[in-house]
Amino acid sequence: MRYVESPFLHKIPMGDGYTAFYNSLNMELAFVRQEMLDNCEQDGKYQTLDFRMSSFLESMQRMELLIPEESDGYDTYHEYVRALNHPSINILYLLLTDACNLRCKYCYFLANFGLVQKWLILGNSSERMSTIAEDWR
Repeated sequence: MRYVESPFLHKIPMGDGYTAFYNSLNMELAFVRQEMLDNCEQDGKYQTLDFRMSSFLESMQRMELLIPEESDGYDTYHEYVRALNHPSINILYLLLTDACNLRCKYCYFLANFGLVQKWLILGNSSERMSTIAEDWR
């Protein structure tokens, strides 16, 4: 398989025969020996028949530093844009003690009394968490 550099890749010569590969989209970073690059890079494309070098190129692809030649490299970018256009709460942590009844004057939940009632009525803590998570959607 032939690879090309990601459109988000920055190559930084580090001296001592190393080059830093940095993907500014997903913030992946790899330090690569120049001799490895010399063995598999030709005209801005990366390819090898050597198994060890093949494994190296596959690792670089998993980090999205290199992409398949037929790809435009914007898949992850489009995923990020979709996520930003449709935000959601995926995790909600409530750090409460067993003595908490959510009735403090400064508690945000007091404003939503229906939510407080549901919390107090349910007995099982996992049921309470799922109910609160559903109400937050």
